[in-house]
Formats: sequence, C-alpha cells, structure tokens
Amino acid sequence: MKILVISNGCLTNNSSNGRTLLNLLNRFEEQDIMNIYSNNFGFDKNSKVNFVNVTDSQALKAFISLGIKKPNGSVPIIEENNSVSPSKGKSKTSFKMLVRNSIWSSYFWYGKSIKSKIKEFKPEVILLQVGDFPFHFKFAVKLAKKLNIPLVIYSSEDYSIKD
Repeated sequence: MKILVISNGCLTNNSSNGRTLLNLLNRFEEQDIMNIYSNNFGFDKNSKVNFVNVTDSQALKAFISLGIKKPNGSVPIIEENNSVSPSKGKSKTSFKMLVRNSIWSSYFWYGKSIKSKIKEFKPEVILLQVGDFPFHFKFAVKLAKKLNIPLVIYSSEDYSIKD
C-alpha cells in the first residue's frame, strides 16, 4: 500500500512528530511512503522516503509572483550542523497565521512538478498529521477527493490536553 503523508514536519527520527509518524508507519517500506512537508527541521538525508518539500517562503514567493515562481518540491540538501530549526524568536499571532493560511490556500505554489510527483507515486491512502495549520485539512480533503482514495487523520499533538 502506498501512503501519502501530509505533515508540517518531515518524517525523521530527529524530531518528536517525525519519529511518532515513522513508528506508526514502521511496517511499510520507505519507498511506499511519500511525505509532503514544509518544515525541514531534522531532515534525514539517508531516508528512502519520497519527500516533497515546499517551505513557507517558497509558497510566499509563488503567491507574490502570482504562480510564476512555483516550487518544484525538491528537498534542499542540508548540512547536518546547518539544519533549519524551529525559530523560538518568531511568535505566532492570529494575523500571521491567517496570512500564512491564505497564502497556502491560494494554491499558487501547487504546480505541475508537484502534481506529477504525486501522480507518479500513485498513493492509495492519504495520512494527514494534524497540526495548527488549517490549510493541511483543506489540501488533504481536496487531494483525497480528486484521487478518490481514503483520508486518515492522525494527531500526536499534546497541546490539546495540556493545562
């Protein structure tokens, strides 16, 4: 079975969410998993998972250029000591999250290159790892309907049960 995973972070043993998803999917061959993600933190270049990476800055460039500068989904080569880590200095505000969601919802970032990677992979199910990004829900539902495949929603976040 081929699984398309949509998540904020990549499938990796170097982050808690990535590790949790990898443990969930440990019975599947890595080449039967495709991961669409936007945060490069902890990326493992030795993984054989099919990765499609689109960052917030790439989505913003596509939005500003009205889709002329679409990302191709390629994973950047990251030096081990220079991996992109979550920024502690940037605060999330309602306005920033609304703008981010609007940029991604424009689909200016979603071009032929990424569509063809998904089509070529031929996923049989979509697994959405729930986070604080509403666009992922919209994208996962739209893709599942278009491909006529099941959508599984999974959450490993603990913020909903914290004080």
